[in-house]
Amino acid sequence: MPRNETVTVVVHSGDAERVRSAFMLGNGYLSLGMSVTFFFTFEGLLFLRKKGGGFFRFHGRFPPAGGEARKEKTMRKHRFAGFEELLSSFVQLGGHIVADSMAMELMGIGERDLRDEIGSFSTTGEFCRVSAESDMHYFV
Repeated sequence: MPRNETVTVVVHSGDAERVRSAFMLGNGYLSLGMSVTFFFTFEGLLFLRKKGGGFFRFHGRFPPAGGEARKEKTMRKHRFAGFEELLSSFVQLGGHIVADSMAMELMGIGERDLRDEIGSFSTTGEFCRVSAESDMHYFV
């Protein structure tokens, strides 16, 4: 059986756990020497904002003190990587981040609003060409 070499992941969700899972999955594949490309679109783009991005600041609000805060405390206790660490590792390992320029326009997000780790900006159609040549696809 031939070994899969490329992975594409569409990050559509604004849910912190889904985005965290995408980065953990991406970093895992990168550590195996595979090529990984993330395509951030719609609510997923909010995690890439320079101001107010990351896991626990969403739409300018912090999550309620109940379950999410307890989960974050437990994750720190067990040394789970946070958003900054996962993003940094992804880029250092050679992962590529693409931001959906059409969704950015619809949401009123400019290129200057997003983090420097973004490798490129493209439309869904352009990303589909890349994804069509990929060995594995995920939608988060």
